[in-house]
Amino acid sequence: MRWPLVFISVFLLLAVGFGVAHASNEVVITQETINGAIPYTGSAKYIVTVGNNQNKLDSFCLSAPGWGTSSFDNYMLDIPANSAKSAELRITPPADIYAGTYAIEVTAKACHNQMVQASALVKITITTEPAHIDSSIDLASQVKPGDYKINLIVKNTGKDDVTGMTGKLTSDLFQPVDFAIGSLTPGEAKLVLQKDITISSDVKPGTYKNVVSIYHAGMLISQQSKRFQVLSAENVVPIVDMSGAFLGKRYTILLTNKGNVDAIGTHTVPLSSGQRLFFSSNPKATIIAGESNLLASWQYALAPGQSTSYSYTISYAWLAAVIILVLIGLYATSKLYGSEFSITKSVVKGPKSLKVKLVVKSLASKQIQDVTVTDTVMSPLKPGKDYGTIVPSVIKKEGGRARLSWKFAALYPGEERIMTYELRSSLGIVGQIVLPAAHVRFKDEKGRAKAVLSNTTSVIGKISAGE
Repeated sequence: MRWPLVFISVFLLLAVGFGVAHASNEVVITQETINGAIPYTGSAKYIVTVGNNQNKLDSFCLSAPGWGTSSFDNYMLDIPANSAKSAELRITPPADIYAGTYAIEVTAKACHNQMVQASALVKITITTEPAHIDSSIDLASQVKPGDYKINLIVKNTGKDDVTGMTGKLTSDLFQPVDFAIGSLTPGEAKLVLQKDITISSDVKPGTYKNVVSIYHAGMLISQQSKRFQVLSAENVVPIVDMSGAFLGKRYTILLTNKGNVDAIGTHTVPLSSGQRLFFSSNPKATIIAGESNLLASWQYALAPGQSTSYSYTISYAWLAAVIILVLIGLYATSKLYGSEFSITKSVVKGPKSLKVKLVVKSLASKQIQDVTVTDTVMSPLKPGKDYGTIVPSVIKKEGGRARLSWKFAALYPGEERIMTYELRSSLGIVGQIVLPAAHVRFKDEKGRAKAVLSNTTSVIGKISAGE
């Protein structure tokens, strides 16, 4: 943008005439141009005359606007009554001036009575101009701690080609960066720098600035700054590490506050109802009900840059241990009760009565001696007189029950024995009676007593009373 006229346009100057004073009756001011046409590096020279029309001595203060550099060889004039005095004025234009004609207002005021004043316009013509380069950075005016990419664009807004330019980007938040521009034609824009920046969590909220300085032939020709605001922000970032464990998985959660303010909150992990039994944590988590599942939660309070960690395990090892213990128990039971024999018990309906059938088979790989098969008949049932082909070695009645035992000197591998006995009742019975399991007793090759139980069975239907 071309430099605006500071006080009045050239057209207004032509209308009112240069050097025309505007004054109260008490004071008048005029100017004489000594050198009003200069290059942008030059200095214009004027003679400013102030007339005191009062009937007394007065002091007058001279001033010119802050446009470039304005200086008087004597800015305070003590002027007798009805007299005049002059001072030399030099004006140096601003460093970024454009070529053209400008009007500058010069004012004389009574130093002790500001109401007594007068002003005049001086004309200055700038015949040359410096290179004009604008710059812009596309960083937002408000940012939070984090990572950003900035683009720096420069543009030639002057009327001449400019070559051999360099620049420097300085910031309150990162180290200075030098960059090359090269040449630009009038109106040309160029992307001269792309940079990744990180606004870390330890940057306090507040206002900061970036400054772009452009140099031509080693001289500063442009310097522009852009202010931006770093906002306060909580930014707790979790990093989850998973490792395999025996029959499960272990998770470690590292929470880091990458914001620039203290962060207080809760971190949660979803759990299914099935995982709850297998979940453990350090430190201990609080289990709460979520919308669709359970949540394991930990509370945290972190300063900017501070970290904390939690760990939890979902392990099925204890379930496996229980299963192993059960298997060990079953194995021990099998060793205690034996797997060398199988024995089944069933009820067979005969033409006139019911019979109990016991089938014993040796599953061992060696001969087993001194094998006893025992079955018990509970009252009101009792064994009859028909025992089939193998008669019990012992029939013993005690406490309302009868115990039948068959003793075998030895059973060979794969050998099977079938025992039957008639079942009667001392009373008429209608319904179902459960018959207890029979068992085989023997000693293994190490002399340990062992037993194998049969299944239980039942009698369904009518059993007539009889002897």
